[in-house]
Amino acid sequence: MKYSLGFDFGTSAARASVIDRNLSIGTSRIIYVCNPIPLTTQSPIEWISALIQLTNSIPLSIRSSISRLSLDATSATCINLQDLNVLMYNSAIPKSSFKEFQNRIPLEHCSNSASSSLSKLLYWINLLQSDTTQQDFYFAHQADLLLASILGSVSINTDGKHSSLVSISKESQFPIISDWHNALKLGYDPYLQEYPDWMLNLISSSNKNTKVHLPNVEIPGFVIGKVSKNGVLSDLIDSECEVTAGTTDSIAAFLASGACREGDACTSLGSTLAIKMLSRTRLDNAQLGVYSHRFPDINNELWLIGGASNCGCKILRDLDYSVEEIESLSEQMNAEKSTNTNYYPLPLGFEYGERFPLDNPDQKCTVDITESNRMILLQGIFESIARIEAQGYATLNELGSIPQFPHRIFTSGGGSKNSKW
Repeated sequence: MKYSLGFDFGTSAARASVIDRNLSIGTSRIIYVCNPIPLTTQSPIEWISALIQLTNSIPLSIRSSISRLSLDATSATCINLQDLNVLMYNSAIPKSSFKEFQNRIPLEHCSNSASSSLSKLLYWINLLQSDTTQQDFYFAHQADLLLASILGSVSINTDGKHSSLVSISKESQFPIISDWHNALKLGYDPYLQEYPDWMLNLISSSNKNTKVHLPNVEIPGFVIGKVSKNGVLSDLIDSECEVTAGTTDSIAAFLASGACREGDACTSLGSTLAIKMLSRTRLDNAQLGVYSHRFPDINNELWLIGGASNCGCKILRDLDYSVEEIESLSEQMNAEKSTNTNYYPLPLGFEYGERFPLDNPDQKCTVDITESNRMILLQGIFESIARIEAQGYATLNELGSIPQFPHRIFTSGGGSKNSKW
């Protein structure tokens, strides 16, 4: 039996699981699930340490049969390989720096944001302008760096409390390999499968003394090499094990749900609510935060369209609901009888309003925190999240999704465990 190993590097923890090599989405059998490892410092040394710990925790009898591996990580978490400086997915560059090049990025492109991968890259190379000597600059996303460390193309010293770059392989023309999904916010065009001229011109004009080495971009799931004897997993995984290009954490959740064909959708309910649907049309609307990832199916041109609301289960933590209380109250609920509430369940004190499914920066949380009946309050929040979910799919329809509405809806995230929701 041959197994596949997948790593998930999320916002708060790293996880891994082993499945059999049944390549049909949603039908693979789970062989082993590792205990998650908390991520507190979000540094390369912590990521690589977690990668090694997770792999080492897999029983040798299973580990020896792993023939393919890949990973996902948070979108737009970026690393400056000159000094291993990290800017996380939710980190934005200074507004003054962003304004210097904002009008040179297409308005509707998802990289036109102060927190995009492209903005972080431009910010870093602009900081090098004072250096008049010609220099190389290497850039990677979190997933790119971890895969490079497995492939042995990037070597990092992880001794002690601080990580430092030891070397970048000169043997390969492209020591850093990314994928369609992670590279989208860098400016990559997954339809033409190339970096567009506007992006390359913007980078080259930002610092003429710096040679920027962009990641080579491959199809997610495409084999990019094998576990290297120079890589961080060389003592744990067989050198014949294939390594494939990765993806982002949210798209990994979509794939893991079993969604795989036109009209399939996935609602992810965690701290926030996010929806994605496979459409024949590509949708991009920067105002609503809607953008499209190309689905990794080379036989069909499908787009993974969607958006994310600021609403979700964060409000439940704000209201001091425990997991046990939610489970107990959910059992008592009559989901067939509406509470007739009409909440907008943003986190308490949240100051940034709503972006999707409606663009309203002034939207406030409207949950009635004086409601004394904890079950009615909880059910009202569930109903409100479900209403916003429906509005989200309606918004995609208004923007031109094909099909107009989902044929099947899958769920993921912590909220997917609650049958009443």
